[in-house]
Amino acid sequence: QAANREKIGTILYAASDSRPGRPLSMHKDIEPGESGEIVLPAGPAAVREITMRLNNVTDNTFLRSTVLTMAADGEQTIWCPVGDFFCCADSLHPFRTWERTVSEDGTMACRWVMPYGKSAAIRVLNLGGQRVTADLTATVGPRQWDERSMHFHANWRPDEVVPGTPFQDWNFVDIQGRGVYVGDAWTVLNIEDGWWGEGDEKIYVDDAWDKGFPTHFGTGTEDYYGWAGGVNPTRADEFDEPFLANVRVGGLGPAGLTRGYNICTRTRGLDAIPFDRRLRFDIEASFGTQMRERWGLLGYSAVTFWYALPGATCNRGPQPQEAAKPIVSVPELQKISDEIKHKVKSVDK
Repeated sequence: QAANREKIGTILYAASDSRPGRPLSMHKDIEPGESGEIVLPAGPAAVREITMRLNNVTDNTFLRSTVLTMAADGEQTIWCPVGDFFCCADSLHPFRTWERTVSEDGTMACRWVMPYGKSAAIRVLNLGGQRVTADLTATVGPRQWDERSMHFHANWRPDEVVPGTPFQDWNFVDIQGRGVYVGDAWTVLNIEDGWWGEGDEKIYVDDAWDKGFPTHFGTGTEDYYGWAGGVNPTRADEFDEPFLANVRVGGLGPAGLTRGYNICTRTRGLDAIPFDRRLRFDIEASFGTQMRERWGLLGYSAVTFWYALPGATCNRGPQPQEAAKPIVSVPELQKISDEIKHKVKSVDK
């Protein structure tokens, strides 16, 4: 079984490496508050691959403050920090899936096909405090555009600190329009060593939200993102496969468990979710049993990937002020947790 799995993976990766088209490149020193842009050829056409490297930086904050955007046919279709888009919000993590790759040398590649009918442009925004040298290449090839064609979207929900109780459904995205949901990535900051993800995914298609019950009701974060091991993971449990990757397991505590950043991603191929009018995706903020206190905090941020007919909208628009902030850290989250715990204990006395 292991040999067959490796063979299948090799075939899939080889297919994903083939992206014919015309490469258009940009090499630019982008000062704080400025941007670099590649204007794509007139359509109909499609971006087949994007590769980029960010250089001339002294720390990892640039991964959050450097933002990848795309406009297609007059619509904003991508607005996402580069690090979050490539599962590297806190630091560079090499991994490989069908659609996205981060190499050891820091090269990041995206192979989702991004069609457009008439015009499109890709930009890199620098919202940080230091110059970023961006090397960006977009490979563009021919693509038919008709009444069924859809734009590719990537949207970001920025950091939010979530308490261990009371439980809540944490929303990744709420999309209005007609399209297909194809994947997501979740960055979870944990200040404990224990398992953090008991929550079930709840996906509402079309009128399911109005009826009050999800179309898809999952069985837990460990199943949705391919853990399903029944044990508390360590760095040794990180993996990347064509359509699933657990890119990072905390590893900051003495036991090497989940304290720190935990980054998971899932791509939907045969299980992509079509919707005619609306799609809402939530996951329960239901922590491990040892963390179900008001001070048992987690830090969440998420990216969603989807296609939709022109005119679709969602509740995750650009967040430049949030992207300019450094990602929430373990000491920061621990301080908030300690303050809440002190207040609760003082009241209980």
